[in-house]
Amino acid sequence: MLREKFRETVFNRGMSDIIKKSGTVIVGFSGGADSSVLVYLLREYASENGFRLVLAHVNHMIRGEEADRDEAFAEETARRLDIPIRVKRADVPSLAKEWGMGLEEAARRVRYDFFDELSAEFGGAPIATAHNADDHLETVLFRMMRGSGLKGLCGIDPVRDGKVIRPLISCSGEEIREFCTENNIPYRTDSTNADTSYTRNYIRHEIVPRLREQFEAPEKAVLRMTELLRCDNDFIEGEAAKLCPAGTTAFDRALFSTLHTALCARILRRMYLDFAGSDASLPDKVHTDAMLALALSEKTEGTVSLPTGVEFHVTRREVSFRHPVSRENAELRFPMSVKGSVFENELYKIVVSEKEHSFSTEEYENIYKLSIHKIMCSDKIIGSLYIKYRVHGDTYKVGGMTKKIKKMMIDEKMTAEEKNSLPLLCDGGGILWMPHFPLRDGVVSSAVGENNLHLYFFEKKTEKEIDI
Repeated sequence: MLREKFRETVFNRGMSDIIKKSGTVIVGFSGGADSSVLVYLLREYASENGFRLVLAHVNHMIRGEEADRDEAFAEETARRLDIPIRVKRADVPSLAKEWGMGLEEAARRVRYDFFDELSAEFGGAPIATAHNADDHLETVLFRMMRGSGLKGLCGIDPVRDGKVIRPLISCSGEEIREFCTENNIPYRTDSTNADTSYTRNYIRHEIVPRLREQFEAPEKAVLRMTELLRCDNDFIEGEAAKLCPAGTTAFDRALFSTLHTALCARILRRMYLDFAGSDASLPDKVHTDAMLALALSEKTEGTVSLPTGVEFHVTRREVSFRHPVSRENAELRFPMSVKGSVFENELYKIVVSEKEHSFSTEEYENIYKLSIHKIMCSDKIIGSLYIKYRVHGDTYKVGGMTKKIKKMMIDEKMTAEEKNSLPLLCDGGGILWMPHFPLRDGVVSSAVGENNLHLYFFEKKTEKEIDI
């Protein structure tokens, strides 16, 4: 029965195609009953279908000599079955402190980092883990108690990212142990599995047995439920992907405000992961709620600071993510291409272009004051263009004199906010142009030609100016 479930899962979930493409499978092997059965069945399946296995064992150095014995068992099993094995030893307790996370979370991070390394080494080989139906049940219960959303309640994906496969996900722990007995498969038992101070162990030993008193095979019921949830979630995620393809840096706010909240939340998550990286921790619900509230409010502009050091930013026109800007960081530079670039912050916008523009669109008329237009000779630009913010000691050569930026701003009666937000266009020779002032000596173009570079500066209107 278990063998049939294994094969049915491999075939119906597309795992057979994933394995066929690679020709190699990395098997996470702890030495426990689940992973021992997984190796047994995959070895049998590999001999029939012509692919190879590589075992991957991690000694987390949490259980001292017991963990060392598990490592020795894993190596002996690999020798007995004539399967190559890779072993990693990692001081997880120390790493957990260094990373500021719990032992379980740190151990998982170490394991999957190791699996990913091996996968890359073997040409992107899939990774097989021994998660079963009981693990799936415990995961759903755990996430439910943490207030997870729909994606979290889908539990453990049978196939994750087309790379991690779980062939035993439909098999119960009891079925797996019975299979070990029937086929004389040796395995190790982790003593920490009985320690109910670990949340998952508490669920396993205290909560699940009580469920079994009232409901027969709750793991099967949860499997059925998550199949339905996964179908619904896949549909919503697909709709979000249509509206917000990978690489979207800003989303139209007017369109955003017309969408269902379920789509809005997923669009924000997609944009955030694109910006911060796919491995970044997702914002908590309180931060997601704050982002949604701001984006759907009547405010013309605003920001939500996230714990990851990223800012969610809203303007009248769009929603986006950005890194907070430190105005006093002299090394902070924003590259600008002479082929065409746009820089924008909370008060100003600068456009650099090889061509002249009219900027007569409604967007510019409604949001910005009349632009400043300067024409530079691109041959006079030294090195690369970039934008920075003012720092102490900045100077600027105009009218045959070298002037201090600080004094020029004071003379212009700029507010502190305007001073700190004013973008300075620079090249390899220093400051090239400061808005409201002339271009640096020697770069002004007086002729019409292909070597001209057009510079536009826009200043955002105040809310009062916008409402008029």
